[in-house]
Amino acid sequence: MADYFIDPTGGNGSGASEVDTALDFPTNLVVDTRYLLKRGTTLNRSARIVPADGVTITAYGDGESPIIFANITTSNDIIYALNKNNWTLDSLNLQTTSTQGRVGVYINEGSGIVIRNCHISGTLASGIQHLGQTNGTIIDSN
Repeated sequence: MADYFIDPTGGNGSGASEVDTALDFPTNLVVDTRYLLKRGTTLNRSARIVPADGVTITAYGDGESPIIFANITTSNDIIYALNKNNWTLDSLNLQTTSTQGRVGVYINEGSGIVIRNCHISGTLASGIQHLGQTNGTIIDSN
């Protein structure tokens, strides 16, 4: 499993693989990869994030949970997962103030999904929308 340490402020990450700016954070994430966002920072997004199977998005370092702020200009969700398996969101603050950001985390089908210690705010519809058949989904301490 590859690890990417992301510091959206442009500072250096702290790992073997580093992504130094928010612009380098991909929209479609890579299978079996951990994306670690620096605590106390804000990652600004203009497009939704699409997890791949086996992806973890979490925090590293000290301080407040990192913010993923979605300035969404179309009817999208902050995190969009259609038939994705074994992915995790942990210790994140997902925010939007856009009139188009309808759902924080959209899940349709898939298994082994964990959403833990996350705060979701500013969405038009719901924080987490869970549709279809899923197995082994854990939503804890959000």
